[in-house]
Amino acid sequence: MPTSKHLSTTLLLFLFIAAMAGLQSDAHKPEDSAIYIVYTSPKEGDESHEAFHINILKEAFGGDESSAKEKILYHYTTAAHGFSAKLTPAQADFLSKRPHVVQVVPEQTVPLHTNPTHHRHT
Repeated sequence: MPTSKHLSTTLLLFLFIAAMAGLQSDAHKPEDSAIYIVYTSPKEGDESHEAFHINILKEAFGGDESSAKEKILYHYTTAAHGFSAKLTPAQADFLSKRPHVVQVVPEQTVPLHTNPTHHRHT
């Protein structure tokens, strides 16, 4: 049967290991990413909207086109020009200073305010 001293030592060792694991995960934790809408100037030339957006975004990923393609969620091409993408705050800040980028804003969900509709049955 284990003694209380043995149990205390085991518990302390377990707590120490758990604390160290928590510190290591915080030290290597990447920045949280969020969805941003990147408004761009209208594209010029024959390049497709998608290629234009990817060329802008890949700069935030060190020129890695495949990473840029993975992060783009939607291309806006009609009423507004731009795209939505999953970015870190640092990447969003970097893009906001690039040519052809008009504005970078975090996506926001806006609740709809509606009045209840009352149906009259006659």
